[in-house]
Amino acid sequence: MGDLYPEILERISRPIPSPYVVSGSTPVISFGDFTKARVATLGINPSSGEFNNKKGLLPPPDKRLVDRHSLGAANGDFLNEPQAQETWSGCKSYFQNNPYWSWFRDLEDIMKPIGTSYENSSACHLDLVQWATQPVWGRLPKDQTVVNKLIEDDREFFLWQLAHPNIGLRLLNGRSVCDEVSRSGLFKLQNVGGFSYQVGSKTHKSQLLRGVGSNGQMTL
Repeated sequence: MGDLYPEILERISRPIPSPYVVSGSTPVISFGDFTKARVATLGINPSSGEFNNKKGLLPPPDKRLVDRHSLGAANGDFLNEPQAQETWSGCKSYFQNNPYWSWFRDLEDIMKPIGTSYENSSACHLDLVQWATQPVWGRLPKDQTVVNKLIEDDREFFLWQLAHPNIGLRLLNGRSVCDEVSRSGLFKLQNVGGFSYQVGSKTHKSQLLRGVGSNGQMTL
């Protein structure tokens, strides 16, 4: 099985659980290898653009990740171990293939001063929910039923990922993910200050929040 942990195999093998999940997609276990990274940036869920363009699933030359069409699997299929291994390998090598740099570049620039990078696998990106949705997260039904189900289904796996001892720093990316993490009860966040950082010619200001999870894990 190699580095295909039982937890990863179980998570990848699940069929698509909701009509709001991008048809033909696979769960994005991590962008990069979370089992080796020292820093993890945290988001809500993957962009539909990781799998789709306006016409449907990305064609082979443009694919960023392994999808169900590549695996010969339908939305309702459980994936077998070889299919799961191929999916996981695609996640680990994401930044060596066709990464969505228009989204990840700002985060990469922020991490360089602390000596980490997505490109050399010292950093990775994790999501609270591993499924890409359509419509995007903020436009899902307002009654929270769909949102809550996706979060609850992925909660234990997400916490298992965060507990890996190689990850020494966890960085929440943006107000939306901070709000969702607080609402879900995964971490209790409190404002402990602020800082400024430079991206290109622009100076940005950000709050610094510290969070403690129910299992003692800490995040910023």
